[in-house]
This record gives sequence, C-alpha cells and structure tokens, in this order.
Amino acid sequence: MSTYTMLPAYNILYFGYLSTEDQKLYKEPLENLYTQYSASQTAKARIRSIHEDLSQKGMTQQGKDRRKRVCQKLWHEETTTRLQLSAYIGVLAIMKQYVMVFQGSQTLVHKLHDKQLELFLAFLTCFVKGEHFIQVSPRALVEMVLEDDMLLPAKEMSGGSSQTAPTPETQDHLEERTRKTRQTRETRSDLGRREGVEFSSAARACTWPVREKRSRPPVH
Repeated sequence: MSTYTMLPAYNILYFGYLSTEDQKLYKEPLENLYTQYSASQTAKARIRSIHEDLSQKGMTQQGKDRRKRVCQKLWHEETTTRLQLSAYIGVLAIMKQYVMVFQGSQTLVHKLHDKQLELFLAFLTCFVKGEHFIQVSPRALVEMVLEDDMLLPAKEMSGGSSQTAPTPETQDHLEERTRKTRQTRETRSDLGRREGVEFSSAARACTWPVREKRSRPPVH
C-alpha cells in the first residue's frame, strides 16, 4: 500500500535516471504530475537540480541493473504496475481475514478446506457473477472456464476492498455445504467411538485360556 501511495514521488525521482530520449518522451506526464500536485516553480527548479545530480551519479553494475528495472516498472510499464498494485491492495482484506483465522491459539486445521473455499469464492465474486457459483463443487470451480458473459460489468468489478464476500445466494450454499460437511465429520467420529466401545466390551467379555505353569523337576 505504501508503494502505491508513493508512486508519484518515485516517478518524479527516477525521471532523473531516464535517458535523454526517454526524458523527452515522458516530459508531458511529468508536467501532469507537477500540475496534479501543484508544484511551485521553486520546487520544479529544485527537482531539476536533483535530476542533474542523479544523471551524473556513478553506480556499480548492480546498481545500474536495479535502476533500469525500477525505471522500466515506473515509466515504461506504469499502467501494468499500477494494475498489479491495485489488485494486491484489493485482495489484501480478503487474505487478511483468511490468515487471521489460523493465527489464534486454537487448532483450526479442520476448517482449512472450508476457509480455502470461502477465500476462493470471495476472490471470484470480485469480478464474476455470483449466480455461477451456486451448487458448484470445488472441483468444478477449479475447472471452470470463465466466459465473457459470466463477468460482472466493469463498473461493478471490485479489487476486493468493497466486495469482500460472496453474494447471498453463494453464501447460503456455502454455509449449507459447510454444515453438511460438519455433520458428516461428526457422524463418522461418533461411529468410530461406538465401534471402539463395542470392541472394548467384546474384548473384556472374552475369556482367554491361561497356560498352566509347569513346575520343574528337582535337580539332584
């Protein structure tokens, strides 16, 4: 989140590392940043001075490679970088809810499957219509091919911050599935306990033959 917030500052700073040709190419976007943040003439002059110092700064090969990568992400691939960071920020709330479930003192590994399913559905409902997840098995979800008519309208899509839960229909189906899974698990557990008790009772009821001890003949 802090990286996304600082992107304008990074753009202005690393502009000084661009080649002369790239600086000419991205001069207008830089001026748009100045206008957006109401940069004064004094501030612009100070920034130009910093850019000149950066262009003359000596760097190791490792530093040059890093500078090239950062400039590529900030200027040449700015749209992709912003999109990726927005997606990370959007799903942060969803992932945080999932992780916090297993950070308590109680052992909740038996809820791992259900929580993973909830997480997957919560992410999909950010951009896919919830009606396509009703009565769908986990395997079908994994193998589902997303078609254009299954996607939400662009204005209704969310990165996760405003729509962090499945639709009511999907949530009802998920809760019903979780309830059935819990009942099945409890039934199996009860059956196992009953079988164990029956086995113990049968074992106690059995009379096992006892081998008589034979006395040794006296040694003369």
